[in-house]
Amino acid sequence: MKKGCLVGLALLAVPVGIGASFLAYRRPWVEPLPDVDMTPELGILLRKDVVPGSATDRFLRTLERTEWGDHRRIASVWGEVREGGWPPDDPEAVGATMEALRPLLDDLHAAVSDPTVRTVSVTSFTEHWAWISHGLGAGRLLGTMTIRALAEGEWDDAFAALDLQLGLARALGRGGPLIDWLVAIVLQTLAVESAAWLPESDAPAKEVQRWIRRMTESEADLQSWPETLRQEMYGIVTVAGDPDLLRLEFLGDYTSRTMLGTLAVLGPLRGSHPAAIRANLMAAGQHAVRAAEEPDDPKAQRSIQEVLRQPDAWEWVTSDDPVGRFVAMTTIPILVEAAPVRHRRGIRALWGTAAMLAVHLHEREHGGLPEDLAALTPATLPETWPERLAEFGFRLEREGEDGWAVVADPMPGETPGPPLRWAPVRRPGGSGSIPARVLLAAPTCQARPPLRGSRTW
Repeated sequence: MKKGCLVGLALLAVPVGIGASFLAYRRPWVEPLPDVDMTPELGILLRKDVVPGSATDRFLRTLERTEWGDHRRIASVWGEVREGGWPPDDPEAVGATMEALRPLLDDLHAAVSDPTVRTVSVTSFTEHWAWISHGLGAGRLLGTMTIRALAEGEWDDAFAALDLQLGLARALGRGGPLIDWLVAIVLQTLAVESAAWLPESDAPAKEVQRWIRRMTESEADLQSWPETLRQEMYGIVTVAGDPDLLRLEFLGDYTSRTMLGTLAVLGPLRGSHPAAIRANLMAAGQHAVRAAEEPDDPKAQRSIQEVLRQPDAWEWVTSDDPVGRFVAMTTIPILVEAAPVRHRRGIRALWGTAAMLAVHLHEREHGGLPEDLAALTPATLPETWPERLAEFGFRLEREGEDGWAVVADPMPGETPGPPLRWAPVRRPGGSGSIPARVLLAAPTCQARPPLRGSRTW
């Protein structure tokens, strides 16, 4: 009997030993990069920590106000005016909407005129929903006001609305997460679409030149893409460190029930605890930031690809912190693949619009089109124009007898398709053509002086 117990214990020791060895063996899936600083330049600022009465507090409080009303109605009016110009079908109703919201625009102007204004860091999308939806509503309203002022020959009012629109984009595009940054890009895009109506308005040459300067300057209004990554990783790491991450319902939208069950059971046994998840996700963020800061460095690009690589089954069960690895694989690729393309697409939209205005100005002053787009500098475009011309491959194409457009082919990373085009708006019987819808605008972080619009909202 004694001998049988010993044999039984020996046989039991074999699987126990194998299991213990399996649990002890952990293969790190990411190594930290000590030389990559993940602290955002503007720091982490939560809404609860905003100083009352500061520019940021006044800015966010303005966007939180419920008076912004029905965003669908504002969007509908903007769509009508953007495509058909001013006046819309019911100009009195649209004008009443503008007047009703003018006090909000007053407050918005006062807040975003302060060069210290910024948005805040986020750990919840819901927290930012009012700022995002109301900000888009304000942008569409300002776009409508821009086109109306151009139609009425009110050049200062038109520029002031454009300037406030871009100032709003700047405020949302600094110091916050990816969602705010992308909305800021959309707001810059609304300004780009408004500018297509400037040639139709017969604005003086000095006004066209002022718009060109403002459009090209706005490239530097938003924080850089690496800064956005740093801010976004703060939110991802904060949420991922919550124990709720290990619950099946938290990850239910991302993968199969089989994978969820495996992670829920295996994760805690393989080191997926809040502190480890936070540390590993921040390390993965370091690799993403390095790749963003050094896009031409093959080593940095290979590094982030390896970190986000889909592991095989054996790697999953031997990986240290499989939950952290899974969260990295389901969140960071969206950041490093899609957002940078939108970033560059936005810069292209700003410069394509500026080039379109410069060609219009050249045509009006010289009675014909320039020989090529390189001839536009330095008379009408900034000295950095040759760099952007080469980067995006802009070219001038004639359309019909007297039409023309600035065009550019899709960039690497974009869906292949016909060239994008920037052309003056032309009413029926006029001298232009409706421009193609221009996609997202954007860019790097610099302080701006107060808004230069002349009107009081």
